[in-house]
Amino acid sequence: MPKLCFVGLGNPGAKYDNTRHNIGKDWLLKIAPIYCDKFVYKSKVEADITYSHSDQILWVIPDNYVTVSYTHLRAHETRGNL
Repeated sequence: MPKLCFVGLGNPGAKYDNTRHNIGKDWLLKIAPIYCDKFVYKSKVEADITYSHSDQILWVIPDNYVTVSYTHLRAHETRGNL
């Protein structure tokens, strides 16, 4: 079970590519190749996820708007889906 979770917040759609709205997502995608394998989309949690090579860190990129990401991820974390 991971001890830490990095969540790269951002908004979906090309409209937000390379903008301040996606800085969390862009940062995570930039450093992730150093620490983990490629992301896999999980429709159940509506996010791309991966684990660090040591399985100590869960990396998550939600596929919804920043304004709803926390509530959505918190609900899945509480249910044990993450």
